[in-house]
Amino acid sequence: MPLNRSKVWPRWIPLLGPERTLVKAQPAPDPYTAWAAGVKSGNAIVTNGPLVELSADGNSLTATASFYRPLLQLEIVRNGSVIASAAGDGRRTRLSVSATWSAGESCWMAARVTARKLDNEPDIQAHTNPIYRSGREPVPVPEARRRLAARWKAELDWYRSGPLEFSSEALRRDFFENGEKALSVLSATGR
Repeated sequence: MPLNRSKVWPRWIPLLGPERTLVKAQPAPDPYTAWAAGVKSGNAIVTNGPLVELSADGNSLTATASFYRPLLQLEIVRNGSVIASAAGDGRRTRLSVSATWSAGESCWMAARVTARKLDNEPDIQAHTNPIYRSGREPVPVPEARRRLAARWKAELDWYRSGPLEFSSEALRRDFFENGEKALSVLSATGR
């Protein structure tokens, strides 16, 4: 159900909206310990349906995705640019794609997937946590940061434009204060 019942929900998954974070966890003495270890190791995806996984072996990457609906596109992204992709055929519910990266290169790599959606649904998509590789130089991607900051600001403005339902004014204030803090970090110059 939309957070804001008085407005039409956007046709895309907002950064501040209904997606879920799933953590792949190994057995542990208790569920929290397993979950925390999975988060710490980066075994998490953000999704509103599809499952996607990215694995690295040396300089090779493999992304796999599945969903009960046909998958449209699976991509491996390095520093914000697509380096490998597999297109769906309108029927396949599983996709796989591989790529390589150069040894010594500083980069982050992630996988993302989209699936067929029904009318009036948001985009159906998932994105992995990045895998980081440290090389000789850091990887600033200022244009990607500017685009993300602009999108974050637009979404904060959208949420401000209607009466969101919060259980208290303090929670409403915290939501927007934390959103503004994140925007400030994203808008900062440098890395």
